[in-house]
Amino acid sequence: NYRWLNYEETNQKVKHFGSGLAALGLQPKSTVAVFCETRAEWLIAAQSCFRYNFPLVTLYATLGEEAVTYGLNESEASFLITSLDLLEGKLKNVLSKIPCLKYIIY
Repeated sequence: NYRWLNYEETNQKVKHFGSGLAALGLQPKSTVAVFCETRAEWLIAAQSCFRYNFPLVTLYATLGEEAVTYGLNESEASFLITSLDLLEGKLKNVLSKIPCLKYIIY
């Protein structure tokens, strides 16, 4: 069941999510990676990064473990935004190979 968000609702979610990232210590110019299926939360996360000047790296949800590991290490992302399905599926076996990650948000 899906409920559409209007501009003001989306704007508030973007503001709150970006404020949350900043409260966790994310600084402008620190890299955020989004490894998630295409959905509203993906767009909200991306807009938050744009608003707060957090560089954004996107990784397709269809990538395999090796490609995700490579992408996260190359980008030196300290924050990762993902879904529970991807965290439990593709990420859990490779997290120890990604030393730059400080926070995983799902």
